[in-house]
Amino acid sequence: MSITFGLNSDIKHTDRTAYDLLNWLGDIGGVLETLLLAFHAIIYYFSIIRIKALISNRLFRLSAENVKSIFGQVNLSEK
Repeated sequence: MSITFGLNSDIKHTDRTAYDLLNWLGDIGGVLETLLLAFHAIIYYFSIIRIKALISNRLFRLSAENVKSIFGQVNLSEK
């Protein structure tokens, strides 16, 4: 009885590469587009805050005549 060992000529070789963040962003649509999307989201958020503040200011601004008609005669110089 004999045992024979031989090399297999059907070798499967797998190379593996790892992505870093910039390569991954480049592969999914480009770094520039991703950055533009992020900046658009930030600008949109702050513009919504600005619009809400402007609308609130315009809706609830009281003039001196409105204050007198609502509260009567008010002396603002006294504490």
